Amino acid sequence: EYIIGIMSMMMQIPLSFIASELEKMTIYAGERKTITINDVLNVMSSITEASVFVMIDALSQRQPEKALSVLSMQMNNGDSVFRILALFARQMRLLIEVKTLSKNQETSNDIAVKLKLPPFVAAKLLQQSEKFTLLQLMSGLKLLATADYKLKTGQSDNYLLEKFIVDLCNTE
Repeated sequence: EYIIGIMSMMMQIPLSFIASELEKMTIYAGERKTITINDVLNVMSSITEASVFVMIDALSQRQPEKALSVLSMQMNNGDSVFRILALFARQMRLLIEVKTLSKNQETSNDIAVKLKLPPFVAAKLLQQSEKFTLLQLMSGLKLLATADYKLKTGQSDNYLLEKFIVDLCNTE
């Protein structure tokens, strides 16, 4: 499930990439018959989309330490703050859309069809969206827009992504 969720965030994925990542996870798992979420995260941690997926999941569970740790790892790996910001914004927009559709009694399958997402991804987004109010999600998206502007105009540094994580985790 996690692999599908992570890969759904990627724009275009060559089949060779998917095969390669699955092979890496199989090798990483060794003798075990199943690949765990931790296996997926350890193998795919250098992929920005995977990290953002994990961070959003941590935010929905109000685990700022985990999200900040993953963000720090990505920044130390040289990931572009603008790419991380864009992926966060995409996920926030999806959460807002899912939250809005769920208020209209839409099921995760209905949401998957309307948003053209894999059913697992729609179900995960629905689960995550339930942890936030629509106002919290809108505020988070606004904070990301402000961060984008300030970063692009040189008025701030990367701490705004950390602020986004802490603020979203601390809202009730």
